[in-house]
Amino acid sequence: IQGLPQIRLYPRSVAEHKKAYHRDIQIAMPLPMMLFAMAGAQIQASQETIDQFHDSIVKIAGEVVKQRHLHTNVTHHSVFREGCRLQGHLDVPRVPGTLAIEARSTTNELVVNPAFTNLSHTIHHLSFGRPDDDLNERQSQLAQLPAVLGMHATPVAGRSFTSGRFHQGAHHYVKVVHTRDSDWHVRVYLYMHQWYMQTYARHEPPKAKISFDISPMEVVVSHSRHWYNFLTSTLALIGGAYSSVGIAYRLLGTLSDVKLNLQKKKIGVI
Repeated sequence: IQGLPQIRLYPRSVAEHKKAYHRDIQIAMPLPMMLFAMAGAQIQASQETIDQFHDSIVKIAGEVVKQRHLHTNVTHHSVFREGCRLQGHLDVPRVPGTLAIEARSTTNELVVNPAFTNLSHTIHHLSFGRPDDDLNERQSQLAQLPAVLGMHATPVAGRSFTSGRFHQGAHHYVKVVHTRDSDWHVRVYLYMHQWYMQTYARHEPPKAKISFDISPMEVVVSHSRHWYNFLTSTLALIGGAYSSVGIAYRLLGTLSDVKLNLQKKKIGVI
C-alpha cells in the first residue's frame, strides 16, 4: 500500500452541482498502516486483510450511493428532475399519420436503458394549420369564433401527461376538423383529443406518440338566420307538441280502461 485511497462521488442532477461539485468518501484506516503509508514505507498485507479492506470500502461506498443515487429503490418517475424541450413544426400530407418521440442512439450500441426512459411530458402548444399561417393572425381568427369552438384550438395546452410506472408512454389521438366562419372569412383547424397510457415491453424503449387524422368533413359557422330556419323551427315545435299530446291521450285512455275493468271485477260484472 503506497498511499491512502480517495473516492469521489459526483452528483447527477444540476441542482446538486450548485451545492457541491463532488463529495469525497472518507475511509478510516488503521493507525499503523496510516503511519507507514505517510512514511513512504511499503506494507505487505495478507490476502485476508486485503479482502476485509476491500469489503469495508464497498460497504461504505454502497451506503453513500444508496442515499444519493436516483435509481435505488425507485418505482416511479417522480425522482427525475431533468428533461428536454422540443420545439418545431412538421409539414405532413392530408392523410392519417403518427408522430413518435423516442430516446434512441444513432448507433446500434445499447446506450439507453429502457427501464429508466421517462416519457412524462407537458404540452405547451400543439396546433394544426397551413404552412403560411401567421400565429398572431390565427389567434385573432380564433377570437372571432364562438367560445365552444375556440376551446378546441389547443385543448392540450399546458396539460401534463405523467408516466406512473416504468416502461410506459402516453399515446395521443387527435381528430383534426377544418372549421370556417362564412361571415368573417375565418379558416382554422380545430381538433379533438383523447389519450391513454401505453405499456411497452421491457426491452423496448417507451415512446410518446401523437396520432392524427384529418376529417373529410368541415364545420361551417354562420351567424345569420334565413326565413326557412324559422319555418323549420315552427314545424318542429308543432310536430313535437302534437306527438306529446297524442302520447298523453293514449296513456290516459289506457289508465281509464284499466280502472274500469277493476271496478267491473269488484261488482261481479263480466
